[in-house]
Amino acid sequence: MANHVPKAMVVLSPGATDGISDVRWSAQQRFEVAVSSWDGGVRRYDVEGGWDVEYRCATSPVLSCDYCGDEIVAGTVDGSVRVATSDVCLGSHGAGVRRVRYGGETRLVFSGGWDRALKAWDLRRSGAVASTELPGKCFALCVAAGGGKEKVVVGTSDQSLLVFDARDLSRPLSQKTSTLKHQTRCVAPFPDGRGYVVTSVEGRVAVEHFLGSEGATKGGGSNYAFKCHRDSQFIHPVNAVDFHPSYGTFVTGGSDGKCFSWDPDSKRRICQIAGPDDHKEGGAFPTSIAALAFNNDGTRLAIASSYNYEHGEGGGGGPQKAKDDVFIHAPLHHEVMPKNEPKKAPVVATTMNKAADFFSSAP
Repeated sequence: MANHVPKAMVVLSPGATDGISDVRWSAQQRFEVAVSSWDGGVRRYDVEGGWDVEYRCATSPVLSCDYCGDEIVAGTVDGSVRVATSDVCLGSHGAGVRRVRYGGETRLVFSGGWDRALKAWDLRRSGAVASTELPGKCFALCVAAGGGKEKVVVGTSDQSLLVFDARDLSRPLSQKTSTLKHQTRCVAPFPDGRGYVVTSVEGRVAVEHFLGSEGATKGGGSNYAFKCHRDSQFIHPVNAVDFHPSYGTFVTGGSDGKCFSWDPDSKRRICQIAGPDDHKEGGAFPTSIAALAFNNDGTRLAIASSYNYEHGEGGGGGPQKAKDDVFIHAPLHHEVMPKNEPKKAPVVATTMNKAADFFSSAP
């Protein structure tokens, strides 16, 4: 069900009872979204129809989830990869499963774990169909589709960024050290499959192109990094990122409780997507942005506001920490339209700074 709040946003209800770890939309049902959390649950909502279903994944916290057709797969702290909708365990990692993502072209689920393993799963059988060792713990993972050349991108604890052919995990197509100097937080693919963006705990984002893709040059000359989610007191982790499926712009969410949209081609910030509370300083959401995702046509943006304990106990909005909520926002045209479009976007008072100051060709 969805309860209406100001600024044309809705908050999903009932919500999680512990920290939110992931939000993912169905590719088949445009208004259906799944939310995983540390309370061991995966919740499935229809944001327009007003119904919800909760699935329990034993007693272990759920770190990630994704749709696989009509099924939802989940990765847990105890290392299991489960089909949450049917309570079937596909197999396990030797440690927690940091991320699970479905590849639509291969029809496989890919999981990255803290056991330094990348695995592929077929929902029609138990046990991994492929596995490979990573140079470090998996901290981020995404699947980049496009032209029948599906790729798996993995960011690890040793600052490595690896790109695999989704049909062959035996060795990476490429491996490099991230240009971001601090711990990798998340990765997300361009909708057209030409590359990906990677974020870090040090308030930076890097835009990376696959070698040979449009806009890429040998040696990564078209790649760049920029600073974001910073204020006069703190440099905040960038916890979440996702692309608009039509425009190719992307949105970041940070531990400052703020969301910003960006145009990767013009290298400019588009605007701030303000939170639901008019009185909240700087247009922020109630607490840290833990996850976010666009639905398959870009008409909805799910934003998980959930404290990540960056400031210790009681730091997420005071002694009574803010609720763990998922807000559903219908993006306005000016919030996601590229800056190089001929039509100018209207200026919103809480949104605009000189974005050029945030961008640089090196971290």
